[in-house]
Amino acid sequence: MSANPLADAPPRDARHRPTILVAEDDSFLRNFYARLLSHFGFTVKVVEDGLAAWETIARGDQRFDLLITDNEMPRLNGRDLVYCLKAACVPLPVIMVSGSIAYGEDLSEHGIHTALPKPCSIEDLRQAIFGALPLR
Repeated sequence: MSANPLADAPPRDARHRPTILVAEDDSFLRNFYARLLSHFGFTVKVVEDGLAAWETIARGDQRFDLLITDNEMPRLNGRDLVYCLKAACVPLPVIMVSGSIAYGEDLSEHGIHTALPKPCSIEDLRQAIFGALPLR
């Protein structure tokens, strides 16, 4: 693997730039995710918590390819957000990045594709994103 984690990113279909929704209550991390994911080549929408994410998805005016969410957030936490998605049959891959989960914790039974501890490395996040996105 090269020293640049972006250099190993798989090629993307030029006709579709995947869109990632990020639910994170920490404003520093929201801004960091927005910059990093844009740098990875994604379209990014960031919201401040699970309820804002749920409202954004439920409006249906924008299609998302992936959700990255924290777990511990005000109003609606990450696990409850995932339960809402499952109950509404919204087939959206989810990566949970949280200080309240253990590294390697299997949350697939809850509809979570990948769980990463906070803080996680950029490389771990990159691998989780490209592993969760459906191939086009």
